Amino acid sequence: MFVLTGMRAWVMQRFSAVILLLVTPLLFISALQVGSMEYGEWRAWVTNEFNPLWIMGWFVALLLHCWVGVRDVLLDYVRHHMVRVLLLGGTALLLFWLGLWMALLLLSVL
Repeated sequence: MFVLTGMRAWVMQRFSAVILLLVTPLLFISALQVGSMEYGEWRAWVTNEFNPLWIMGWFVALLLHCWVGVRDVLLDYVRHHMVRVLLLGGTALLLFWLGLWMALLLLSVL
């Protein structure tokens, strides 16, 4: 079983924050250069060269960042063990589903 210790969680939180800090402005500037965001232009932008990789990498970093943040809050403030386990499991399932959904969306436009 993979257990996130305090140091591992801290490193993962900082690493994902740096990824988000670097990639978000690049994606934003790139999206501003598209012009109008009609479907055809948006699809061309999403499928352009490395944009699907940048978008998915950004989204994975966002999901990891969310997981560590929510996990820490739940571990710190939810005292009842079973409630904590249910909330952590629900959060993990939700974040996994969101990551899968984003991957399927990106694959559908490619």
